[in-house]
Amino acid sequence: MKLVAKMARFVLDQEEIERRRGRFSYSEVQFLPNPEDFSSLIVGLENRHKTFVTESHFRGNDNKGFYVLVFSVVYMGEDEKPTDFRIQYFPKKDKREKKLKYDPTYNIFFDEPNLIKNKGRWTYSNKLKDAVFGSVSTGNFYLNVYREGLSTPINDSPYKISVLPSSLSLENFKEMVDDILAIRRELIMAQNTAKQSIQTTWHHALNEIEEALNNITKPMKEINAQPKVKLEESYVKKSLRNIKKFNGRTVMNLLLNKGANKYVTSHATESTDIYENQMILYTLTKLNKYVEESDVHFKNKLTSRKREIDKQITKLLKQYKKNDLDELEEFIRYFQYNKEGFCRDILKTVYEQSSVSKQNTVEITIYVDKKSFQIDKSMTFFHDKLVASYKTEFFDRDHRFWGLDYNRGHYYFVDNPNNRIAIKGRRAEIHLTSGDYRQHLLLHHFLSENTTLGLLEIHAVVEKNNSTESDPLKERPTEGGRFNNTYDYPLKIVELKRINDMSSADFKGKLEELVSLFSYYGSLGLTSETLKQIDTLRKKKNNHQSVIQEDNQLQEQITRISNKITYFRKLPFLKGVTQRKLPWRLTQVFINDRYYSRIWGNLRSLDKRYEFTSDFNEEDILVKKTDELYEYWILIHLLLNLKNTGWTFTSGYSIKEAIDILVKDKTSWSLEGCTFSLQHNGNHFRLNNDIAEQHTAPIHIEKIVMDVHYNRKISGLKPDYAFEVKLYAKLSKEDQETKVYSKWFYLDAKYRNYEEQNQLDSFYYDINEVAIGKYLNQYRKKGQPSSAAFLIHTDTNNKYNFFGGFHNDIADSSLHDVYDPYSVPFSYDPIAFQLPAPIHTHFNRNPRHMYGGFSCIPGETENLKTFVKMLLEYHFIEHMTPSICWDCGSTNTLIERREISPNNYKYYITCNDCSEFWVRNHCKESGHKLVKHIVNYHKEEHDDYPWYVKCPVCNNIHYEEEEDPFMF
Repeated sequence: MKLVAKMARFVLDQEEIERRRGRFSYSEVQFLPNPEDFSSLIVGLENRHKTFVTESHFRGNDNKGFYVLVFSVVYMGEDEKPTDFRIQYFPKKDKREKKLKYDPTYNIFFDEPNLIKNKGRWTYSNKLKDAVFGSVSTGNFYLNVYREGLSTPINDSPYKISVLPSSLSLENFKEMVDDILAIRRELIMAQNTAKQSIQTTWHHALNEIEEALNNITKPMKEINAQPKVKLEESYVKKSLRNIKKFNGRTVMNLLLNKGANKYVTSHATESTDIYENQMILYTLTKLNKYVEESDVHFKNKLTSRKREIDKQITKLLKQYKKNDLDELEEFIRYFQYNKEGFCRDILKTVYEQSSVSKQNTVEITIYVDKKSFQIDKSMTFFHDKLVASYKTEFFDRDHRFWGLDYNRGHYYFVDNPNNRIAIKGRRAEIHLTSGDYRQHLLLHHFLSENTTLGLLEIHAVVEKNNSTESDPLKERPTEGGRFNNTYDYPLKIVELKRINDMSSADFKGKLEELVSLFSYYGSLGLTSETLKQIDTLRKKKNNHQSVIQEDNQLQEQITRISNKITYFRKLPFLKGVTQRKLPWRLTQVFINDRYYSRIWGNLRSLDKRYEFTSDFNEEDILVKKTDELYEYWILIHLLLNLKNTGWTFTSGYSIKEAIDILVKDKTSWSLEGCTFSLQHNGNHFRLNNDIAEQHTAPIHIEKIVMDVHYNRKISGLKPDYAFEVKLYAKLSKEDQETKVYSKWFYLDAKYRNYEEQNQLDSFYYDINEVAIGKYLNQYRKKGQPSSAAFLIHTDTNNKYNFFGGFHNDIADSSLHDVYDPYSVPFSYDPIAFQLPAPIHTHFNRNPRHMYGGFSCIPGETENLKTFVKMLLEYHFIEHMTPSICWDCGSTNTLIERREISPNNYKYYITCNDCSEFWVRNHCKESGHKLVKHIVNYHKEEHDDYPWYVKCPVCNNIHYEEEEDPFMF
C-alpha cells in the first residue's frame, strides 16, 4: 500500500449547499493536469521522504478557484480496496486526529472545508479558525493510515504535509536554504580573522586560498609528469600470435571459437583514476564552487545594501522634488534663515493633488461656530505642502473659537445634504495641508480677526478619523472633561473647496500675503533633521562606494584563482579521473610521496579552515525541513542581527552550530527548547551629562545580557522565540548596589498570505489569538513577565506591517484589550484575578509597541532589524541607553543637544562607526518618549517622512515648535 497525493478542485453545488444550509456539497471534482509543470508542487507530489508539499490558494494556470490537496491509496493487495482503509490527520502532534472524508466516485480522501455565503454564493471560508489543511490553512499537518477497525496506523511514522503560503514561493524556500549555507560560509571565514568587516574577511580568505594554490603549483606539475597510477585489467581481442598470456577466459574463447581470427585476452593498462587523484580533483572542484558562491553571496549583500541606501535617498529627494543630495542640501541651507524665500519658492506653483489616498478621505460640508478671536495659529512645511494649524488654548464654555455643541443642532453631511450627521462634540481643531496658497489664505481670512464671529460653512476634502461611514469625522471621546458623550472632531483638511459662499479658486489673495503670514506664524519645519539625514545618507553612500571599490579590486584576484583551478583540473593526469564525493583519508601515497604530501598539507589545511568540501543536498534539506525551515531561517537571521549589532555568544550553541543542526540532519541534534545566551560588547556605556540632568533611572550600565529561547516551553506555552533581556546598572560608578532590570519579549512565526486569507480580519485574528491572547494576557495572568509580543509572517503587503505605534479605527475596533495586573487592586479572589483589565483606558487607541506583526522573507529583512531595534531601544529607553547604536552595536556615538526654545531641547545622536542618525525627544502632550529614525517603528504622520511621528501612547502629533525638552 502506498499513499499518493493529487491536487483537486471541487466544483461547489450551490443549490444542494443551500438546501443543506451551508453543508459542503459538490457536483464535480477536477484534477490538476500535468502537476509536474508546477515547480511549487514537484517536491511534494513525488512523495519523497513521506513528505507532501503544496501551497495554499493554489489556482494552477487559471483563476476559477483553487485546488486542494487530496489523497488516494494505491498498490493495495489483491483482496484490498480503498474502503478498507481510513486516513486521519492532525495539525500538531498534541492534537486529536480528524478523519478524512472518502469519495468512492473519484477514489480520494479529502478534508471537508467550511463554507460561507458571500454575495449570494457559497464559497470556502478564508477565516483561519474555519480553515482546513490543503486549501487555505497554511502550516504543517500529519497523516496516519489505518485499516478499518484497527487503532494502530499502518505507517511506522506519520506522513507530513507542509502547506506553504502562496505569498511565499518554493523559490523563496530555496533562497532560505542558500542563504543559510552562505551565512555558514561567512561565519567560518570570520572565525579565521579578528573582528573585521565582511569585505576584509573575504579578502583574507582569498589570500589564503591563493597562497595555497601557489604552494601546490610545482607539486601539481611534478605529479602530472609522473602521476601515481594503478593497473587496470581489461579484455580485448587479439590475434593468437599476439597473445602473451593465457588465462581461463582466453582458453574458453579458443575452444568455443576455433578458427577465429582473434580471441579474447586480458590487457593491463595504467590508470590515474586512484583515490588520491580523485580527492585532488574533487577538492579543486569544490574549492572553485566555494569561491564562486561566496563571491555571489558578497555581491548580493553589497547590492542589497546599495538598494537600501538608494531607496532612502530616492525617497528623500522625491519629497522635495530634487535630483541629488547636493542640490537638496543647497536648497535647504539657502532657505534655512530665509523663511519668506522658502515659502515663496515652494508655493509659487499651485499643487492641488493630495498625497492622501482617496479611500482615507471624505468630502464633507460642516458647520462650526466661530466663538472667539483667541486663535492660536501655526504653520510649518511638510515636503512641498504647507501645514497650517488653528486652535485655541482654552476649551471651556466661555473661550472657544468655534463650538460643536450638538444640543444646538450643529451637524455635518457627507455628499447628501439631506443626510445630516449630528455632531456630538464640544471642540475641534483645523489642520490644512496643501500646496495651494489660495486655500491657506481663504482659511486664514475666515479665522482671523478681520471677519466676524458666527457660523461658518466649510466644504472640504478631509482625512477620515475612523472607518464608520455614518460618522467618519468622529474620533475618541473627550477624556477628563466635564461634558459627557462628547468626541473630538479634528478636521485634517487636504483640500479646502470653499467657506460660506467663497471658493479658494475665486479668492483674490496673493502669494505675498501668505509669505508675510508665514514669516510671522511659520517655521521651516525640521530642516536641521533633514540636513542631518542628508549628511547621514551621503556618508553611507560614500562608505558603501568604498566597499564596492574594494570588492572590484578583488575581482582580479578571484579571476587568478579561478584560472589557476581551471588549469589544474585540465592537467592530463586528471582527465580520466572519476568525479565523485569523497571524504578526506590519509593514505600511504599522501604520507610518503613528497608532492602528494604537499598537496595534502595545503588543501586539507585550507579545507579545515573553510570547510569548502562540506556537501549538502539542498533539496533534501528543503523537503525534510520544510515545516521548520522558515522558523530556522528567522532564528538564524535574528541571531546574526544580534551578532552584527555588538552581541557576543557566551553559552549555548553558536550560530554555526545551529545551522549545522539543520543542514547535517543529525537526529541526535535538536534546537528544540535550546537557549542562546549573549552579552553586549559595549565597553564604555556612557550617558551625556546634558541628557542625564533630570534622570530618575540608573545611568551607569555595567552590562546588558540576553537569552534567546527557541521553541522552549515557558509557563505552559511554547513561543517560537522568547527574549529575556537583563540590564545591570547603578545610579553612579561609586554606587555599591547593582540593580537588574529585566524584560521579556515574544515572537511567533506564521506562514500566512493574509491577502488571500480574509485580509485584515485574519491578521487581527492572529494578533488577538497569539500575540495578545497568549503571550500578553495569558502570561500576565500567570505572573510570567511580558512586555511585548509580535507575529512575524510571510505576507509582504505593507498593510500587514504593524509595529504597535498607533491604532486606526479598524484596528481599535478589532484588537483586544491587554491585561494589566497593576490596573486593578490586588485580590486573592481567583475569579477577580482572571477578569480582564484593560491596560489602556485613557489612551485606548494606542498599543504602545506592545503587540503587532510584520513580514520577513528572503531579500526583505529590514522589518526584522527594526523589530529588534524597537525592543532594545524603545522598551529600554527609560534605562538610559542612548549611547548605543542598535544598527551596528557601536557605543562610539556623538550626542548633540539642540535647543528649540528656552529650556526646551531635543537630542541628535550620530554613530561615528556606521553613520546612522536618530533623534530622541518627547511628545508635547505628556512627555512620552520618542525615538525617530530614518526607518521608523513609530507611526509616521505623513508617509515616508520620518521626523513627524505619532506618539505611541497619546497619539499627539507635534511639529518643531511643539517639542518638549528631552527628559527621563
